[in-house]
Amino acid sequence: MKNFMKNKILIAVLFSVITTATFAQEKTPTQDTTGFRYNFSQFWRETGHYFTTPLHWGGPDAIVIGSLAAGTAVAYALEAPAKDVIFSSRALYNGTLSKIGDFYGGLYTPFILFGGFGGYSLITGDMTSRKIAFELGQSCLYAGAITALLKYTIGRARPYANLGKASFFNFSLSNDAYHSFPSGHMTEAMALSTVLAFNAEPLWLKVLCYVPVPFTFFSRAYQGYHWVSDCVLGAGIGFFTAKWCEDAHGRVDDVPPKTGSLEVKSLFPLTVSMVIN
Repeated sequence: MKNFMKNKILIAVLFSVITTATFAQEKTPTQDTTGFRYNFSQFWRETGHYFTTPLHWGGPDAIVIGSLAAGTAVAYALEAPAKDVIFSSRALYNGTLSKIGDFYGGLYTPFILFGGFGGYSLITGDMTSRKIAFELGQSCLYAGAITALLKYTIGRARPYANLGKASFFNFSLSNDAYHSFPSGHMTEAMALSTVLAFNAEPLWLKVLCYVPVPFTFFSRAYQGYHWVSDCVLGAGIGFFTAKWCEDAHGRVDDVPPKTGSLEVKSLFPLTVSMVIN
């Protein structure tokens, strides 16, 4: 387990280094269709803004936090019936779909997506792809940091430990069996999908971006790595972190749009068109 945790930390650090190296590349203002350079200085500045945001929370923020806490509490109370529902779908979530969900929320997916959009941006100078890569890196690093801090501080036992849902070993740094709350896979999956969805158009493409998320949810719960409440809180952290990143730069569905629309083709062979600001 110690080696597993070391690998997770090393991969997170590597992702941070790669993100930094990519953002450090400067672009001229004429290449920036959004008014942002998306470089490391901006990344560092916005990182400070993000982690000091709680100092400026108001009424609407309290409602969001309260709703997320309430949702997590409800999921905690319904762990047993939720588990019955999950395990009733054994055939569905013990095969390919479960593996897809597990991979999508895993440590390597951010590298793949960040590398795809960031690499395309470096080659072509396209700022739309750069924006997406920037926000993917931001959301995964910010949300991942919060999730990791909560995991190590709270120390909730994972389901496979067979200690019950109310077993906590606070400040457990080395034993991964006590890092259940919240779910890192769900945090990452929701952050990735939210960034992609907020940068996509039309509506059906936004919905498509979220398709892998339920598979991540069920696979983590089914495999005994997380309680349902872990997944609910992880999803909330991922979503609201990605939303913060998008709100900082402007979304394609802003009304009125902050900039003109730019149509780009998908980086993949599907050649799906997206309209992104």
